[in-house]
Amino acid sequence: MSYVQDCDYAYHQLTSSHTCRRSRKSESLYVRSATPLVVQRNLSTGGKRAPYLYVDSCNIYFVVMCRFLVPVLLVLLPNSASFSIPPSSVGSRSFEERKSSIPTTSLSQHENVLPTAEGVDALVSSKRRMLLLSPSLIASGIWFAETSPAHAGSFAPGGTLVDYEVGVTVGNSQASKSRKADNSNVVFVQDYYYKFGTAAQWIEAGNTDFPKKMPFAPAQQRYEAMKKYRERVQRGIDLIVGLGNAISAETFSSIPDSTAPEYSIRPFGLLANSMFASENTGTTNELLLARWYINEISLDIDDIKNAPTKDEAMKSLQAAKAALNSYLGLLNRVITSKVGDYFDLV
Repeated sequence: MSYVQDCDYAYHQLTSSHTCRRSRKSESLYVRSATPLVVQRNLSTGGKRAPYLYVDSCNIYFVVMCRFLVPVLLVLLPNSASFSIPPSSVGSRSFEERKSSIPTTSLSQHENVLPTAEGVDALVSSKRRMLLLSPSLIASGIWFAETSPAHAGSFAPGGTLVDYEVGVTVGNSQASKSRKADNSNVVFVQDYYYKFGTAAQWIEAGNTDFPKKMPFAPAQQRYEAMKKYRERVQRGIDLIVGLGNAISAETFSSIPDSTAPEYSIRPFGLLANSMFASENTGTTNELLLARWYINEISLDIDDIKNAPTKDEAMKSLQAAKAALNSYLGLLNRVITSKVGDYFDLV
């Protein structure tokens, strides 16, 4: 059974292997270990065990819980037993005497043993009691009891913690389902899904609402990239569009897979690097978005090749065209008369 060292609050019924101490100068409570805190009864569980709340050493959230919200819950919850420590003797007795006076009954023997309001009042000063019983803190204690455990959030493949659902098709039902959740089977790993954990929307022809702004890249850099990669990119575009003939002839299972250089998947990405990023901007969200479209094209090519039916292959081709048009729409927004000619959408 754990105990409270040099601390007025007797949390021995609620803590497990926590060692606390009070700074006499700052009146602050410090937690030295990281073990679960279990509240035996909870408003939202009908008297059942509340879930564990894990804390790190000196975690400020845990300190607030110990000093404010937990005592509020102790006051509000029904009690079947009580314990008390005479307030007059708290400051005068030695640590060993205070330790020996703390009950050592196991929680497993008394499932619902909780300190009463009188027991808490004996341990908290009058100013503390007024603060603990304030309406705002009572409301906070009730809210905590009704909402625990808290939502832990989700992680994007790149490690970003987000508070929404993640998934390869979240945000776009036409996104390829063959993409792995860890983004390990795409050409350009660091893309939109890698950072945000969701699929991007398609960009309709002429739509400039998404993304709202385009990053700056020097005109000379864009011009040289267009001069170097345009023809290879255009050959890849023509080959992807031509997959419709293979589907119509039902020979789509024999087409080259996405790693074939004829599709120009890597030149797609190299062109995007020069059009949507520079040494000053680094990797931009617009570049990640362009890479996501390129990865979708690559995945859709393999989906066409591996499609069980002609209809499934045609659906993958339509998705590939939507991704291709979205990619070309992004490129056209940063192509000026000094850079080159626009790409025709498919």
